[in-house]
Amino acid sequence: MFISDTTYYKLLEVEGLDSPFFKDCGPTFIGGLLVFPYMKKTITPDKTSRGKAELSKTDALSIEWDKLTLKQGNYPLLVEISMELMTLSDDMFGSYIIKLLKAQLDLIIGDEILYGSGINNRIEGVCLGAKTGTYTDIHKAIQIAFLELDRLARKGAKLYISRSLALSITFEKDTTGQFIYPIYNSGGIKSIAQVPVEVDEGLVDDSFLFGNATNYLINFTKTTQLLGDIDIKHRTLIYAVHIMLAGKAIPNSFYYGTKATVPIG
Repeated sequence: MFISDTTYYKLLEVEGLDSPFFKDCGPTFIGGLLVFPYMKKTITPDKTSRGKAELSKTDALSIEWDKLTLKQGNYPLLVEISMELMTLSDDMFGSYIIKLLKAQLDLIIGDEILYGSGINNRIEGVCLGAKTGTYTDIHKAIQIAFLELDRLARKGAKLYISRSLALSITFEKDTTGQFIYPIYNSGGIKSIAQVPVEVDEGLVDDSFLFGNATNYLINFTKTTQLLGDIDIKHRTLIYAVHIMLAGKAIPNSFYYGTKATVPIG
């Protein structure tokens, strides 16, 4: 392996990826499991009979359950390192490899949980099955998104925006030419209409995603592996990392908005 055990196991800490949406998902690590139950619909007791006198019969909460079959993804990643780097100490070399692979894993998994196609050994990203809309007025679009989901789906929801959209909103000016939001020494946009806001680098330019990330189910179906080999002829060390995970969103739990394209002519 040529990498110390202490350094190697840092690679397996995939829950430390940078994507805010991924962190909010709360991924699971159950080997081979693809089918998860979820609460499809609830029927609460009539409002007029919620209060009960002592010893009176309690109304039952009616719950309709369904099963969600996650889409399996299979992601290998290969990196070749020249033997000249072996002149570095074990800790320096191992840290370099880990940093390189972790950066790539951040990009791959961060992109896939948003835009995975669900076919060709890819997970199904959250945006694929979300309710969708296009906008010309971002503020109106966000308002529509907040009202599009039902009450249960809105519970605990966040607004995830792309970096470019965050910059557009931040540097927006009013009719007098003044910045609407303070841009100097500020913490950025933290909430809109009391809904928490996060910037996710994986979202494409001028797009946003609204919903509770825990309604996107993601499970690592196999322990992450790092394998090593040597190419003597070319004096290179070959490292391959292999990740298997499955993911899919609960239906009607997310809204995805993109900027409308302006026709030419």
